[in-house]
Amino acid sequence: MKFYYAPHTCALASHIALEEAGAEYELVRVDFAANEQRAPAYMAINPKGRVPSLLTPRGILTETPAILMFVGPWVMGERYTIADPYLFTLAQWLELDGVDPKRLPKISDHRARMSQRATVRKAIAAETSS
Repeated sequence: MKFYYAPHTCALASHIALEEAGAEYELVRVDFAANEQRAPAYMAINPKGRVPSLLTPRGILTETPAILMFVGPWVMGERYTIADPYLFTLAQWLELDGVDPKRLPKISDHRARMSQRATVRKAIAAETSS
């Protein structure tokens, strides 16, 4: 599989889920600054010109919820669900959106707990070092 992403986007949720599932995939960064999301090669993968996109043996997925559901049966376990990486990703933008995280202690606690997960750290490190 190939996973197309750009840093600081909702692709992070799918990236975390792929890591949690132990999936084998190639990480492909789409450079928004160079407008790669509008290049003909990427538009052939995702005509919406957005990330994430996941090329699978069964076809291409281009929406975060679809990718999260594709990643498998562990996501509905008692302790960890597909909602966790999605909430974590959105919570990363609180300060950028002018929201004081101290006003949302449960969200802040969730963000802190998610930040401790090795798969979250690995996904973030891969995205920021590319």
